[in-house]
Amino acid sequence: MEYDFSSTNNESNKHAGHASGHHLVSIGPKIITVNASSKEDEDGWVLTYIDVITLLLTMFVMLLAYSSQNQYGFQEIQESLKSEINRPAQTQIVNEKQLIQEKIKQFSARLEQKQLTEDVAYHFEQGKLVIQFGEKILFSSAEAALSKGGYDVMAQVLPIFSGSDYTIVIEGHTDNIPISNEKFASNWELSSARSASVVRYLVENNIEPKRLSAVGFADTRPIGDNRTELGRAKNRRVTFSVSYKE
Repeated sequence: MEYDFSSTNNESNKHAGHASGHHLVSIGPKIITVNASSKEDEDGWVLTYIDVITLLLTMFVMLLAYSSQNQYGFQEIQESLKSEINRPAQTQIVNEKQLIQEKIKQFSARLEQKQLTEDVAYHFEQGKLVIQFGEKILFSSAEAALSKGGYDVMAQVLPIFSGSDYTIVIEGHTDNIPISNEKFASNWELSSARSASVVRYLVENNIEPKRLSAVGFADTRPIGDNRTELGRAKNRRVTFSVSYKE
């Protein structure tokens, strides 16, 4: 196509170009049309960039919301696991109490076979088994060494403590009649020596020493009337206080 590059045509082309929104630029024998909207096309990447950022923000918000829901779910799982972990421990405690109750029943049966129940009594307190032995069943009068019969009784007691981790406090008690001889200056020494003799027997028969304590109370904790022979006999005793998990 050929064009007439007269001045008249140039002026008319300029006016036509302005009217149409285009600029006509004369370059030698050719005319190049430059579109004014090309700047808008160049700026179009900004809109695309904003769209991408918006999508990324939306994705992060969704991930945050999802992770929060998972956190609550994880906490519920944690609580459930804790309850399951604690359940065997509770069962173990119940079994420990049942175990010592079964052992004391067997102990009573052994004493009945040997006709030794008269001077032995026991009862349960909160988390504790208390076994009480009269003086005569374990010791001779005014003596702290276990008698032959005392060794026989202790052999029956031993299975209660074996294979367990119970803590055991041995308490020695006397009546209020003063004692003073070559072995013991007072009832304090006698009651302490008797409880120590029992502890020594248990240690020699593989009961861990750290589980044991020996205490002498003399006549300070009577359970009978010291004004009568029967009451004084009740007060002369050795008590096993066995603690277990309730």
